[in-house]
Amino acid sequence: LNPSKSIYLGDHIWVGQEVGFLKGCFIASGSVIAAKSLVTAKKFYSNTINAGNPCKQVKEGIFWSGECVHSWDKVTTEHYEQNHKDDFKFTYQKDSFLSPYAIEQKLESLQSAQEKLEFIYDSLYCNTNKNRFAYFEDCPFEIPLPLIPKQFEKLKFKTLKTPQSIFTFPIPNPKDSLQTRIKNLESLLFGTAKDRIKNHLSYQLGQILLKDSKSFFG
Repeated sequence: LNPSKSIYLGDHIWVGQEVGFLKGCFIASGSVIAAKSLVTAKKFYSNTINAGNPCKQVKEGIFWSGECVHSWDKVTTEHYEQNHKDDFKFTYQKDSFLSPYAIEQKLESLQSAQEKLEFIYDSLYCNTNKNRFAYFEDCPFEIPLPLIPKQFEKLKFKTLKTPQSIFTFPIPNPKDSLQTRIKNLESLLFGTAKDRIKNHLSYQLGQILLKDSKSFFG
């Protein structure tokens, strides 16, 4: 009745405190989501500020560089009002854009978990293109995925031996009652009841008090 949908969060996004994301939303790279916003199932564009409930765009043409501004004075603030670097200025590139629509279509077409893992590894994990999730208004969205080089097949795997347990568990006697077997297992894992009492904080504090009470300096 209410099937789930993927949520796509782009690269270098700023998510404020207590933001809620509804299913099916897409936050493009370089965007800002203000605190306590409710992000509905729609697209939010790169280099924009979005706020409210429901969340909507309130500013565009921005990017944030990550510095902490709490100690900035007026001069520093004015200096950063215009930033001519383009480190986090994103550009829509049709030949490298990873459309969430196309990703979902591709995942649905794959049958096994192995195939899906290979696709995610090649197209997302190994893909370092800055503009892979850069998106702006009126740009083509439902487009095919770009050609991605195969990287997964280059990985080399080795079989790991199962580490031997530090515990040697005795074979339980099937004639013993369930309660007896549970007690034996608890004793093996946590020690005897006497040991557990001695390890308790209140017992150890009591021992210190008794010891100090018998000492002149205590």
